[in-house]
Amino acid sequence: IYSCDNNCKLPDEGTDGNRYFDYVFDRMKELNCVDVSPTEPQPPTVPSFGDDSSSYCSDGSQGGGSSTAPPHHRGRSKLNRAKKLLHSRNKPEDHGALSDSECQPTSWRHHKKQLNKGIELDDPHIEVLDYSRAGSLNLGKDSQRYREKLQSELRKDVTVYRDKSGSSELMGSQDSSSTLASQPESDHEDGEATPRHKAAVVRWHSFQRGSARPESYLFRETEPDRGPIQGSRPLASLSCGQLLVLRKLALLKLTAVMERYCPTHRTGWNWELPKFIRKIKTPDYKDKTVFGVPLLLSLQRNGQALPKCIQAALRWLRNNSLDQVGLFRKSGVRSRIQKLKNMTETQGETMSFDGQQAYDVADMVKQYFRELPEALLTNKLSETFIAIFQHVPSNLRAEAVQCVLLLLPDEHREALQTLLDFLAQVSNRSSCNQMTASNLAVCLAPSLFHLHHIQSSSSSSSRSSSASPRRRKTVGVPDQRELGENRAAHDCLLYLIKEHKDLFLVSEENLVQCHFNYMEESIPVALEELGAEFQQDWRGYLYACTTALLKEAREKSRGWVNMPCSTDHQVEMAYKKVGDGHPLRLWRVSTEVEAPPLELLQRVLRERHVWDYTLLKWRIVARLDPQVEVFQYVCASMAPLPAKDFCVLRSWRTDLPKGACVIVETSVEHPDGPVMLGGVRGIVLASRYLIEPCGSGKSRIMHLSRVDTKGRTPDWYNKSYGHICALYLTRIRSSFKHNTDGPESKV
Repeated sequence: IYSCDNNCKLPDEGTDGNRYFDYVFDRMKELNCVDVSPTEPQPPTVPSFGDDSSSYCSDGSQGGGSSTAPPHHRGRSKLNRAKKLLHSRNKPEDHGALSDSECQPTSWRHHKKQLNKGIELDDPHIEVLDYSRAGSLNLGKDSQRYREKLQSELRKDVTVYRDKSGSSELMGSQDSSSTLASQPESDHEDGEATPRHKAAVVRWHSFQRGSARPESYLFRETEPDRGPIQGSRPLASLSCGQLLVLRKLALLKLTAVMERYCPTHRTGWNWELPKFIRKIKTPDYKDKTVFGVPLLLSLQRNGQALPKCIQAALRWLRNNSLDQVGLFRKSGVRSRIQKLKNMTETQGETMSFDGQQAYDVADMVKQYFRELPEALLTNKLSETFIAIFQHVPSNLRAEAVQCVLLLLPDEHREALQTLLDFLAQVSNRSSCNQMTASNLAVCLAPSLFHLHHIQSSSSSSSRSSSASPRRRKTVGVPDQRELGENRAAHDCLLYLIKEHKDLFLVSEENLVQCHFNYMEESIPVALEELGAEFQQDWRGYLYACTTALLKEAREKSRGWVNMPCSTDHQVEMAYKKVGDGHPLRLWRVSTEVEAPPLELLQRVLRERHVWDYTLLKWRIVARLDPQVEVFQYVCASMAPLPAKDFCVLRSWRTDLPKGACVIVETSVEHPDGPVMLGGVRGIVLASRYLIEPCGSGKSRIMHLSRVDTKGRTPDWYNKSYGHICALYLTRIRSSFKHNTDGPESKV
């Protein structure tokens, strides 16, 4: 049924089908026709905005197909383009190279079973309009009205329906064909079953599809002045998929607030998601280890956002100097501060601050944040923080600040949380040290914000000096703009210090608005359920994982993107995008170690404390077979972030050809493995080691890893996790350094 701007006369019903179909499309182009009344409700489809094919009912010059084709071929080509368009809108999104754990390409009939009500493409009368490309349709004088109406209806229809268990019935591009693996032949339409659909394919993970958010993850406390905080969750307990959704929600909310209250005439105002600032030349940080090194590079080098010596300085001040009057306000001695900076550059993690003066150490910490190439609150978002406290009403500031914190890079947010927790402890002792939260904000705001009025044209030499690269270079009376920005920066930091405990919690209301699916919740299945999706038990799952690892080793570079390892050139590093619906990449690192395979296997299995310096505790929860166990370990994080607890099912084999060894790990839920040390449960989607002999007593170790440590967005993993895996291999290799004294011998 069509609505036309002009009267049109359709051919009789007895007209030939091809001529009728061709006639309708020709008249649509001439008479500005629009489909406004679909005959039956159809299941919603996710619009493919990245599709290069234009609407099949637009001009012949678009969307392919020649306008000079015969009429009967032209009608069929339009129908074929419609079928292709609908198929492309419902097939999984292309996530790049596919891993060995994914299904083979599946047909439309295979995907159709995942929809609420399948659309039968064999029906020649089905007509589909790509409303996502409504701009390419010729809608005549009412084009804008029709387009707005269609887009409004599309937004309603695109809603992803979820069942009571929280899983998504319509995954669209979010879930690849790997989630449909090993379906019974009866699930295929018309009893059709092809050999490529019969084989079960193991995914890189297995998550519960039941109700989300167990009670142990909810953060409930009662504060005397504010009452109970019901149902809030710490940011550090959320999965990368949940944070990805929360970031989008935060950007939408922040956009609405800033558009309403921030003046549009403000010069240089831009509240959008931060974009990379183009740099003419990338600075070289090879000669620097602490001061002047970006937080991201410190994270790649050490595994944590703040260097270990800066964390040690904060601990030393907390334990020894909270009663010092004027801490962070009184300046230290410049020569002693410079000596401390030189010691941090040379001694690094082994540095001790015993015997140092409190004011010198505090001034050194302040200079560290002052000399960061990117301000702690980032050069881009500093302006947003300031604008919130200049223009946004006070009753809306709390939510706006939380939104901006979610948009911060993860390493900056974690470092900020660590610093704010320390400053709050200093202000709590203000009766002794006279450093209230307001006084601390006055002293530290210039070092943490990138203020707009500060001259940014300072040379690189001034950035490496003790002088602040963000300190005012002008003299005289500041103008009104400078005073306003300074006041807003002070108010913002004061608010951050006072409310730091609540700012890094996500309310139950925001969690409900996100409607997380089971993939985003990322709750591992119980041991008994592992492998049930392809009609096997955990033994079959582990065997399939081992087979997949050996296949990856044979294929070597297929689908992998090589990355340079900045910390160790002897470690090869690469990643692969896995199209299984989970946002994490699969990382691969490999290197040679001067040790035989069995000795190296023992180092990885039983001596984790040698190469993982953050390890706090480990235990064997259950032994299932001589070479299979449920293993639990806890790794420390920067204070006050919670520790990361992992409970994995792992197995190892030493009977492979040529003396190779394999270790396979994946997260499971076990009743005897509750979260230890008040941490949060991290998720090991896959951790697989392949150790092969390479002659002369050496071995080559390859590690494939996808781990959600919780509290980090996919950007953190894309930029840093591969380097952290490489750091572990570097430490494993260094632990096998042999003494050169004595007669020469092989290992």
